[in-house]
Amino acid sequence: MERLSAGRCIILVLSAAYLRFEYCMYELYRIWQRADRQDTTFLGRIVPLVLGDAQIDQPRRRIAHAAHWQGKHTAIQALIGEHGTGVIGVEDFKKFKLLEEFSRHVGDMLALIADRCVPRDLETLARDRFAAVRELVDKALR
Repeated sequence: MERLSAGRCIILVLSAAYLRFEYCMYELYRIWQRADRQDTTFLGRIVPLVLGDAQIDQPRRRIAHAAHWQGKHTAIQALIGEHGTGVIGVEDFKKFKLLEEFSRHVGDMLALIADRCVPRDLETLARDRFAAVRELVDKALR
Protein backbone atom coordinates (compact mmCIF):
# COMPACT_ATOMS: atom_id res chain seq x y z
CA MET A 1 0.00 0.00 0.00
CA GLU A 2 2.78 2.42 0.86
CA ARG A 3 4.59 1.80 -2.44
CA LEU A 4 1.37 2.14 -4.39
CA SER A 5 0.42 5.41 -2.71
CA ALA A 6 3.87 6.79 -3.57
CA GLY A 7 3.41 6.21 -7.31
CA ARG A 8 3.71 9.06 -9.80
CA CYS A 9 0.54 8.03 -11.60
CA ILE A 10 -2.13 5.86 -10.01
CA ILE A 11 -5.19 4.58 -11.83
CA LEU A 12 -8.10 4.38 -9.39
CA VAL A 13 -11.25 2.48 -10.26
CA LEU A 14 -13.76 3.89 -7.81
CA SER A 15 -16.85 1.84 -7.12
CA ALA A 16 -19.27 1.53 -4.21
CA ALA A 17 -17.32 -1.52 -3.04
CA TYR A 18 -13.99 0.33 -3.25
CA LEU A 19 -15.33 3.17 -1.12
CA ARG A 20 -16.60 0.74 1.56
CA PHE A 21 -13.47 -1.43 1.80
CA GLU A 22 -10.96 -0.38 4.44
CA TYR A 23 -7.82 -1.23 2.45
CA CYS A 24 -9.05 0.69 -0.57
CA MET A 25 -9.92 3.73 1.53
CA TYR A 26 -6.49 3.53 3.12
CA GLU A 27 -4.98 3.56 -0.37
CA LEU A 28 -7.00 6.62 -1.42
CA TYR A 29 -6.30 8.42 1.86
CA ARG A 30 -2.55 7.75 1.65
CA ILE A 31 -2.40 9.05 -1.93
CA TRP A 32 -4.13 12.21 -0.73
CA GLN A 33 -1.81 12.48 2.29
CA ARG A 34 1.31 11.98 0.16
CA ALA A 35 0.08 14.82 -2.05
CA ASP A 36 0.20 16.96 1.12
CA ARG A 37 -3.57 17.30 0.82
CA GLN A 38 -2.98 19.72 -2.04
CA ASP A 39 -5.74 19.56 -4.65
CA THR A 40 -3.51 20.05 -7.70
CA THR A 41 -0.87 17.59 -6.52
CA PHE A 42 -3.48 14.97 -5.63
CA LEU A 43 -5.30 15.29 -8.96
CA GLY A 44 -2.02 15.32 -10.86
CA ARG A 45 -1.07 11.89 -9.51
CA ILE A 46 -4.32 10.02 -10.10
CA VAL A 47 -6.38 8.88 -13.07
CA PRO A 48 -9.76 8.21 -11.49
CA LEU A 49 -12.22 5.98 -13.32
CA VAL A 50 -15.50 6.44 -11.49
CA LEU A 51 -18.09 3.69 -11.84
CA GLY A 52 -21.73 4.73 -11.65
CA ASP A 53 -22.39 2.94 -8.38
CA ALA A 54 -19.69 4.98 -6.60
CA GLN A 55 -22.17 7.87 -6.40
CA ILE A 56 -19.76 10.72 -5.67
CA ASP A 57 -21.35 13.43 -7.78
CA GLN A 58 -23.50 15.11 -5.11
CA PRO A 59 -22.76 16.31 -1.57
CA ARG A 60 -25.44 14.09 -0.02
CA ARG A 61 -23.90 11.03 -1.66
CA ARG A 62 -20.40 11.95 -0.49
CA ILE A 63 -21.82 12.52 3.00
CA ALA A 64 -23.29 9.00 2.87
CA HIS A 65 -19.77 7.64 2.30
CA ALA A 66 -18.47 9.72 5.23
CA ALA A 67 -21.35 8.47 7.39
CA HIS A 68 -20.40 4.87 6.57
CA TRP A 69 -16.89 5.40 7.99
CA GLN A 70 -18.20 7.42 10.91
CA GLY A 71 -20.52 4.51 11.74
CA LYS A 72 -17.60 2.07 11.79
CA HIS A 73 -15.64 4.45 14.04
CA THR A 74 -18.62 4.93 16.37
CA ALA A 75 -19.16 1.16 16.68
CA ILE A 76 -15.58 0.63 17.84
CA GLN A 77 -15.80 3.66 20.11
CA ALA A 78 -18.87 2.11 21.74
CA LEU A 79 -17.00 -1.15 22.35
CA ILE A 80 -14.10 0.73 23.93
CA GLY A 81 -16.57 2.69 26.07
CA GLU A 82 -18.27 -0.51 27.17
CA HIS A 83 -15.14 -2.55 27.89
CA GLY A 84 -12.48 0.07 28.58
CA THR A 85 -9.32 1.06 26.73
CA GLY A 86 -7.59 -2.17 27.69
CA VAL A 87 -9.45 -4.04 24.94
CA ILE A 88 -7.76 -2.21 22.09
CA GLY A 89 -4.19 -2.87 21.06
CA VAL A 90 -1.81 -0.40 19.46
CA GLU A 91 -2.43 -1.58 15.87
CA ASP A 92 -6.19 -1.67 16.31
CA PHE A 93 -6.09 1.81 17.82
CA LYS A 94 -4.26 3.07 14.71
CA LYS A 95 -7.00 1.57 12.52
CA PHE A 96 -9.65 3.06 14.79
CA LYS A 97 -8.12 6.52 14.30
CA LEU A 98 -7.93 5.95 10.52
CA LEU A 99 -11.67 5.32 10.41
CA GLU A 100 -12.17 8.76 11.92
CA GLU A 101 -9.79 10.28 9.33
CA PHE A 102 -11.68 8.55 6.51
CA SER A 103 -14.99 9.97 7.72
CA ARG A 104 -13.59 13.50 8.03
CA HIS A 105 -11.80 13.61 4.67
CA VAL A 106 -13.53 11.26 2.23
CA GLY A 107 -15.95 13.99 1.15
CA ASP A 108 -13.10 16.36 0.24
CA MET A 109 -11.24 13.69 -1.72
CA LEU A 110 -14.35 12.59 -3.59
CA ALA A 111 -15.46 16.16 -4.33
CA LEU A 112 -12.11 16.80 -6.02
CA ILE A 113 -12.45 13.65 -8.08
CA ALA A 114 -16.10 14.37 -8.95
CA ASP A 115 -15.21 17.85 -10.22
CA ARG A 116 -12.50 16.50 -12.51
CA CYS A 117 -13.49 15.85 -16.09
CA VAL A 118 -12.60 12.20 -16.52
CA PRO A 119 -14.17 9.37 -18.49
CA ARG A 120 -16.77 7.52 -16.44
CA ASP A 121 -18.33 4.89 -18.68
CA LEU A 122 -16.13 1.79 -18.91
CA GLU A 123 -17.89 0.47 -22.02
CA THR A 124 -17.16 3.71 -23.88
CA LEU A 125 -13.58 3.68 -22.65
CA ALA A 126 -13.07 0.09 -23.77
CA ARG A 127 -14.36 0.80 -27.28
CA ASP A 128 -11.22 2.70 -28.22
CA ARG A 129 -8.95 0.44 -26.16
CA PHE A 130 -8.82 2.93 -23.27
CA ALA A 131 -7.22 5.69 -25.36
CA ALA A 132 -8.59 8.40 -23.04
CA VAL A 133 -7.10 6.64 -20.02
CA ARG A 134 -3.75 6.21 -21.75
CA GLU A 135 -3.78 9.92 -22.61
CA LEU A 136 -4.45 10.84 -18.96
CA VAL A 137 -1.64 8.54 -17.80
CA ASP A 138 0.76 10.04 -20.33
CA LYS A 139 -0.19 13.54 -19.15
CA ALA A 140 0.33 12.60 -15.49
CA LEU A 141 3.76 11.11 -16.22
CA ARG A 142 5.06 14.16 -18.12
